[in-house]
Amino acid sequence: MAYLVMPHIPAEPLEGPLSLSLAFFFTPPPSWPKWKKRAALEGRWRHAVQPDGDNLAKLVMDTCTSSGIWRDDVQVTVLAVVKAYNAQEGIQVSIVQLDQTTRQQEASRSVPGATLDSE
Repeated sequence: MAYLVMPHIPAEPLEGPLSLSLAFFFTPPPSWPKWKKRAALEGRWRHAVQPDGDNLAKLVMDTCTSSGIWRDDVQVTVLAVVKAYNAQEGIQVSIVQLDQTTRQQEASRSVPGATLDSE
């Protein structure tokens, strides 16, 4: 997988908190009937089978760490993983650098009972 990220490696690893969005696309099995393949490709049949989304995310995150995209995967504070059927298999990766202060304020507003104030 590392060869796929080579053209995207920054001169210096990304710093600070990051948002990582991953979309994994799988083709429907050839053994499926046409109606089920069509439903899968139209987004009406979810990819609720192996591989597990968390294992796929870990693979990408470890690759980003070892290839120098970022310093450590602990920097990922927002993670979204989608698994879906598609006519072509593939992966979409989006990495966004987040502002430390803004993200903390948003987190404290969106999580009931969360307080991020320091005293």
